[in-house]
Amino acid sequence: MSDTPPPGIYENIEFDEYLTWDAVSNSSLMRAERSLYHFHTQRGSDETTPAMRLGSLIHCGKLEPLELMKRYVVMPPFEKSVRRPDGGEYQNPKGSAAYKAEVAEFERQNAGREIVLQAEFDRLIGAVQALSANTKAKQFLEGTGPTEVSFLWRDPATGVLCKGRVDKLNFEAGVIADLKTTDNAADFEWTIKKRRYHRQGALYVDGIAELTGVRMGFALVVAETAAPFLVRASRLSERTLLAGRLNYQYFLQQIAECQESGVWPGYFDPDEWDLPDGSGETAMATDAAGNLTSY
Repeated sequence: MSDTPPPGIYENIEFDEYLTWDAVSNSSLMRAERSLYHFHTQRGSDETTPAMRLGSLIHCGKLEPLELMKRYVVMPPFEKSVRRPDGGEYQNPKGSAAYKAEVAEFERQNAGREIVLQAEFDRLIGAVQALSANTKAKQFLEGTGPTEVSFLWRDPATGVLCKGRVDKLNFEAGVIADLKTTDNAADFEWTIKKRRYHRQGALYVDGIAELTGVRMGFALVVAETAAPFLVRASRLSERTLLAGRLNYQYFLQQIAECQESGVWPGYFDPDEWDLPDGSGETAMATDAAGNLTSY
């Protein structure tokens, strides 16, 4: 495991190394929302999903195109070329020993690179073309400044060490830009709330300001991963960033207190179990007069 470096801005840090840095991030605060005990005991990244895998591919294609062929390779359609010993076609080519042998040899020849399917690569092309055609996305992602920047800072109010990794530190546009991928960008405002991207934005804005003295904006660029590959891009409003700032400051204060005491609370027992507000459930009962009523 890599040692956590001192506060600062770092370029050319591999994502796997960044994950080892022992500091608070927006994703770790998601665990703190469940309980401080979860925050303290569960470390590391979540299991990679197909959506995350595709998102990483699109990130690389848009932000680090020169690295694309170094990191990825497309699996050839061996199922179309393999044949039975007698020259006939397999009923299930992918289940054949010949297909598996072709795949194994291809994997051996491309050790160190991630193998993607042609369908995934086609989605990469569609998303990158759409991003390049969107004026705001171009402004945020293609201006002057480094990409894939990792940074560490100490929160001035609590002393808690925090970390972030930004897709684009865009000095020309005055924004920290983050590229997100989704299957549906139409209602992304709800995704911002659910995934706490406003908290991420506030953390990054405040962290970069702490390190550089420059207060930048925070922009989200959202690309759909299927045709017609629509894109949405804009800055987060100051009101939205303020909500994110209040949120992270609340949790950092709790984390600081736990670090001081060494006690990391789990769940709290309710006085009584009850249905949550807004559950839509209605219970029926009779009042003292015997009339049916609801509550």
